[in-house]
Amino acid sequence: MRVINLGGLVLAIAVVVWPATASAGIGKWLKKEAIPTLKGDRPLEIKPYVAVKSDSVELKLGANEAKLQVGNVKIQTHQLAKRLVQAGCIYATNGDVLRCAPDILERELLNIADGIDSNSASAGPATALPSYPSAAGYPTFDGFKSGTLMQYCGCWGFNPPPFAFEPRCSQSRVVLNQCMGACNAGGSPYAYTCM
Repeated sequence: MRVINLGGLVLAIAVVVWPATASAGIGKWLKKEAIPTLKGDRPLEIKPYVAVKSDSVELKLGANEAKLQVGNVKIQTHQLAKRLVQAGCIYATNGDVLRCAPDILERELLNIADGIDSNSASAGPATALPSYPSAAGYPTFDGFKSGTLMQYCGCWGFNPPPFAFEPRCSQSRVVLNQCMGACNAGGSPYAYTCM
């Protein structure tokens, strides 16, 4: 056991037999971070995230960031809250990435364009997608009007909810409508229209 006195603060360090790689890492951490911080030469930095590493897997979760790396495959974002909202929207709209995550779609299209440009012998440096006229003067789409049929009449199961979330409708909801006829398993067919 080593005892180090740092101006009234006593630090006891146990000397333990570690594997060579771990010993080098801990020694470096003690010399460059722990001891200078305790002396006051380096400010105390508390990082609000959790990180776990092994030989082939790395996981890091923070307040608004996430990173997962398994071998050569890496998934990372510094906009975790935004990406979770986008994922929920994509799920709720049956995969409408254009509406829910246009920034991701644009990024991926630029990556594809870069790949096409790099594979072409005569291509110059990759550029952004061409710009199109602004939406000024064009009609805007604020969702389907009330009464628009969103799901046609059919036998879709028992006990349907009277209202449901539907982001394509202007009010973002649909209402249940009973249809004429009968279903083979019992009950009546129904449809959903925008509220």
